[in-house]
Amino acid sequence: MLKQGINVVLPVKFLGIDMTLVEEIDFIFKQDKCDLMPVYKTSVFKSDGTGDATLREGSTNIIDVPWTSDETYLFGPDSLVYMDTKIFVKNSEHNPITPIRSFTMCDTLFEQEASDSDDE
Repeated sequence: MLKQGINVVLPVKFLGIDMTLVEEIDFIFKQDKCDLMPVYKTSVFKSDGTGDATLREGSTNIIDVPWTSDETYLFGPDSLVYMDTKIFVKNSEHNPITPIRSFTMCDTLFEQEASDSDDE
């Protein structure tokens, strides 16, 4: 569960995957499961540390996916957010299968603040 209007980190736990073998994990977030619907947010974990998502300090299987306040407002209040992942294993053409997961984007009573991009 995430809440609109705050900068937050979404922890994503991977079970049964040796993260030392992972080269990259791509994350996509949508408001509908249909593949024809738009992607509202993407994130990437890269083993070399160049992605925006990172392996949680002290963890061997939790990836922290950052969300900005503005990104939380891309999803409707109290709506389901669907997350899909694609894992790329080092030196392999076979990717582990991961299920689509969902969570709720909670509403807020605070007003949405103007972002820096609104000033342009």
